[in-house]
Amino acid sequence: MTGPIRGTRLSAEVKRFIVGAVTDAKARGMPISRSCAILMVDPRRVRRWVAGRDPHALTETDLTDAQPIAKICPHAITPAERAEIVTAAKDKRLAHLRHRKLTHTLSRQARVYCSPSTTLRVLRAENLVPVYHHRSRPSRPRPVTDESQPNKTWRYDFLTFPTRAGDYHLVPVLDACSRKITGRYFGPEQTSSAVHDAWDKALAKEGLLAEDAPRLPVAASDRGTQMTSKSTQQFFSISASCRASRVPRPPPTTPRPSRGMRRSGANGFTMPTPRTWRRGRWSP
Repeated sequence: MTGPIRGTRLSAEVKRFIVGAVTDAKARGMPISRSCAILMVDPRRVRRWVAGRDPHALTETDLTDAQPIAKICPHAITPAERAEIVTAAKDKRLAHLRHRKLTHTLSRQARVYCSPSTTLRVLRAENLVPVYHHRSRPSRPRPVTDESQPNKTWRYDFLTFPTRAGDYHLVPVLDACSRKITGRYFGPEQTSSAVHDAWDKALAKEGLLAEDAPRLPVAASDRGTQMTSKSTQQFFSISASCRASRVPRPPPTTPRPSRGMRRSGANGFTMPTPRTWRRGRWSP
């Protein structure tokens, strides 16, 4: 071997030779750091090989590299705990419980303390797990909406804007055909009343509350809590407005208004910037 000894695993024979040389040098009065510098090996590595044992009694078996595998499992259940789980699963009073409730029942009775996954693993090994029937909700079909003409379908949703005074929420009522914002609500509340306020403004602005007004538009949105609440359903039933819901889509990471919401002039609406919030008002 030539050069510094580092970065590679050494055989037990080489380790024993280095430990013997360092030990003999120490017995003759040479410090370990000096002898390791001559051999070009890290002294901490030599001390780790010795590990507080007698260097003269070390054998090649003691210095052989071992895989870093835990010799004991401190969280493994004991055979008595495994037998207790099997006994509880065969008990007629507890046989109807699933593995989660069985785990909690055993912990309340101070019999076995383990995780539900451990209980399930033991029951599977003993063929004591019943056949679970997974239930799934039927797929909800997308409603058919007419977006060929204005005031046929209106869409609405919540947009959140963080400000220094707290989160402010925008509820725009957007015409699905013309992309025009017919009504809106902007305030600190994210409740069903905000939806009612936005729709009241939209219906009044478009003149759809009169007796000779055309048929009210269809309301389309995701199935948020504010859209499916009883007060919102009662509001639409009183307003005689048909309501349709579509399959919800994952919300974006950052709230971004749509093209019709960012536009100003045609609908007279300009999106405020949260950074311009000062002293409870929007500064120019």
